[in-house]
Amino acid sequence: MSHVEGLDNIIANLQKAVETETAKMNNRLDNAGTFLHKAVKQRASYTDHPQWMLTHFLGSPYSQRYAENSGPHDDDSIVHTQSGSIRRDITKVTDFGTTKSSVAVGVPNSNPHIENLMVGKPKQRPRRFIDRAFEESKDDIVTILMGGSK
Repeated sequence: MSHVEGLDNIIANLQKAVETETAKMNNRLDNAGTFLHKAVKQRASYTDHPQWMLTHFLGSPYSQRYAENSGPHDDDSIVHTQSGSIRRDITKVTDFGTTKSSVAVGVPNSNPHIENLMVGKPKQRPRRFIDRAFEESKDDIVTILMGGSK
C-alpha cells in the first residue's frame, strides 16, 4: 500500500469543512425555528375585542353547527390570548447533532385545551392556528434554510 503525501491534511480539511457546514446549517435551522415560533405566537395573540364578547355569545361562535370561519373573525385560525396560557405554552425545541438535526415548534401534549383547539371537539370546530402559521411562513422558512435572511 502506498502512502499519499498530504492525505492527513486533506482529511483534516474535509472534517473541518463538514463541521463548519453543519454549524451553518444548524444555525439556519435554529433561525427558521425561531421565525416559525414567533409566527405561531402571533396567531395566538389577538386581543382585538374584550374577553366578555367571546364568552357571551349564545353558544360558541366556533360551534360545529356553524359554517367554517363564521366566528367573530373571518379566520378560524385566530386564537385570542384570553388567559395567556396558550401563548405561554407554545415552545421551540431544538436537537442539533453532527448527522441529524431538528427543530420543532408546538405545544406540549399536557395541555388539553390546546389539543381541543387544534383538533376540535364534538361540538366545536378545530382552530388550526399552528398549521396556519406554518403555511404563512413556509416561503420565509425556505429562504432562511437556503441561507437568506428574514
